[in-house]
Amino acid sequence: MTNSKELISIVTPVYNEEDIVAEYYKRMSNVLDGLSDAYDFEIIFTDNCSTDNTFFELEKLAAKDRRIMVYSFSKNFGYQKSIWMGYAKSNGAAAIEFDADLQDPPEMLAEMLSYRKKGFKIVYGIRKDRKESAFINGLRKVFYRLVRGISDYDIPNDAGDFMLIDRDVIANLKEVKLCDPYLRGVIFGFGYSRRGIEYSRDQRVAGVSKFPLSKMIKLAMDAIINTSIFPLRIASIIGAAVGVFSMAAAGWFIIDKLFMNPELPRGVTAILVLVLASIAINAFLIGILGEYIGKIYRQVSAHNAVPIIEKEINHRS
Repeated sequence: MTNSKELISIVTPVYNEEDIVAEYYKRMSNVLDGLSDAYDFEIIFTDNCSTDNTFFELEKLAAKDRRIMVYSFSKNFGYQKSIWMGYAKSNGAAAIEFDADLQDPPEMLAEMLSYRKKGFKIVYGIRKDRKESAFINGLRKVFYRLVRGISDYDIPNDAGDFMLIDRDVIANLKEVKLCDPYLRGVIFGFGYSRRGIEYSRDQRVAGVSKFPLSKMIKLAMDAIINTSIFPLRIASIIGAAVGVFSMAAAGWFIIDKLFMNPELPRGVTAILVLVLASIAINAFLIGILGEYIGKIYRQVSAHNAVPIIEKEINHRS
């Protein structure tokens, strides 16, 4: 008798989470057990070269549960690449990313799977509120809206990496190898059918966040650069404006010399005109180069960047 149940992959990136992984596994297992009549599951941990006992804790869990797969990297490749590798190693008909800190509740899994049954290829969480400082929360809201406003893709507000993606999406995502990826931008940029679910994001169950303000700023920069050439367009517009201003100023100095102040010392006007003309030409050229760099970036951005796996447990190909 063949097994007709679909395999679903749970993808969980970790870094120095020795205090959390056991509690995360316990809570996630309870959810998976409740869905075991309809689905089979695998749990994929991608360890970003933790410096504590995270890998040892995962090793103990994997020894008692063959559903667990662990991939430990040779160095810290970053949170986004850790998620990407989890998707790349997944074998399921769909994969869902859950952080180990339990801020995104595993109990939402059943609802996400139900929307997938209705035909949605991407099912994502919308953070209607989160338990953090008003300052950080405000920064996040500004960031989401800025990225949505300038992005070439339709990226929803208040959506993080907590999402379900279907096998078709995973297949496309595996072909994307960016140095500094912004995964939600890439995933939403594919244009697959999607559905958002509002939820309240909880506090961490233990430990401290591994994502300080500096990393948030870097992620924001990656998001802007990876999803839009708007900054280059701004540079082009500024270059054009400076060019027009410089040419106008050069024209003014010529008129001033010829008709208003002919007593100006010989050569002063010529020098000013040459300097301003040079600035104008350079400004125009830089603007044009910016446009071409933007186009080239679109073509060659899929390079480098696959994390190196140093240790693995229960690997299945």
